[in-house]
Amino acid sequence: MAPPPPILLASRSPRRASLLSSAGIPFVQWAPEYRETLPPQGTPEERIAALARDKLRQALQADPPTPSEWVLTADTAVVVDERILGKPRNEAEARAMLTLLSGRSHTILTALSLHHRGGPTLTRTALTTVWWAPLTEEEIDLYLASREWQDAAGAYRIQERGGLFITRIEGSYSNVVGLPIHLLYGMLKESGYPYPHIFRP
Repeated sequence: MAPPPPILLASRSPRRASLLSSAGIPFVQWAPEYRETLPPQGTPEERIAALARDKLRQALQADPPTPSEWVLTADTAVVVDERILGKPRNEAEARAMLTLLSGRSHTILTALSLHHRGGPTLTRTALTTVWWAPLTEEEIDLYLASREWQDAAGAYRIQERGGLFITRIEGSYSNVVGLPIHLLYGMLKESGYPYPHIFRP
């Protein structure tokens, strides 16, 4: 039996790569230099989905080193009161985000856009609610000093020290990390991917 075809993960995120590996989904990782522009209008779900689709368009127009029948792009954001928090540009922005998240709930949105050559292009969005304990100023200072906030939507990572602050979640844990695996699995099946291969030892 031929090996399953690898999907092209058009993202440089090591967290997404790790989740794909753990789920047994073969992939090749590559990402062009995206021009990321979040649409100014629409709901947070609509805007994040539009950004994932735009990344897919850019990826398909670029020249990937390994062509694949399936190309996947993703975008993750933290949403508080309809306000989208992306990746902080500096420590001051990270501090403001951590202060905003402290002692309350927020929503994690991850939009996936999956292209199958000769088949459908699918875009789906996962939603997870996360509750944080109240943080002291010392805890915020310590977390900022860890530098873990860099390159992280909402200025934290649940799978690392950021998990120390989280009291509960409702929804997909892998979505908070950056790639909702169950949602992707359903999209692969819908697009005709030979998913039984994933379960081979």
